[in-house]
Amino acid sequence: MIEIPTVSIDGTAYFADDLGMGYTDYSDLVFDIYDSASGVSSMTCKVYPGQGSQSIPVKIVCSNFNILLTSSTVLKFGFWVTNPTVVRSLAIPVTIYSYNQYTATKANWNFLESAFPIVTTNTPILDNGNFMLDDTVY
Repeated sequence: MIEIPTVSIDGTAYFADDLGMGYTDYSDLVFDIYDSASGVSSMTCKVYPGQGSQSIPVKIVCSNFNILLTSSTVLKFGFWVTNPTVVRSLAIPVTIYSYNQYTATKANWNFLESAFPIVTTNTPILDNGNFMLDDTVY
């Protein structure tokens, strides 16, 4: 599960509730797996919009992986968002963890402060997800 904040602790607006992409509850996330060295070649990801007014982050839930994931599995994938309008330089933290529905437990926590390359482009590339890896502006 990935949680992307919609608002900071001090009330600064971060990402839009729908990531600026028009996602609604249980929308399919448009994404690309761009490094399948780990063996992950397919998965399903759903988006659950956040609520900035309630400090609820956007949640992306990925499942149905073609292989069994372990704590050493590295998965690299990209997806589109509209960058937040922030007037100061900030490292916006993103939370990643696994969730066991049967036991309702969260494990394998990671907090990433600035590990997401942001590709600047005016419009998404028209192939339902692929993004430019050769763009030098992040």
